[in-house]
Amino acid sequence: MYPALLDLTGLPAYARNEGRSLTPLMAEPDREWPYPAMTAFGSCDISLRCDDFRYIQYEDGSEEFYYHRNDPNEWLNLANDPVRRAGDEPVITRMRELIPTHPAWLSEKSSFNMNPYSRERMPAWREGN
Repeated sequence: MYPALLDLTGLPAYARNEGRSLTPLMAEPDREWPYPAMTAFGSCDISLRCDDFRYIQYEDGSEEFYYHRNDPNEWLNLANDPVRRAGDEPVITRMRELIPTHPAWLSEKSSFNMNPYSRERMPAWREGN
């Protein structure tokens, strides 16, 4: 949301923040958008969602991959089934490449209330940076 708010207000960008502005989609909701939405839980559990697919990579390296046209409830995990996902291999490969290799940690000044396990995994909190 941050880049979109900057666009809408005309404020300058802060170089350390990432992301794409959603203002092109606000102006033209049906336009092609090649960027998946990313969400994270805890320290390293990341989910990517695009048109018809959702990909999840967990801290332990395990994966989930769903094709929402055929499986909107995410009952059939295709991540470990190369035969079933054969036609979707470019999608899962692209999504794997989009997972951050060095996730940004929360600031020690953050008021986000996270569970003790996740807090332990946050180097900035552990090292006091």
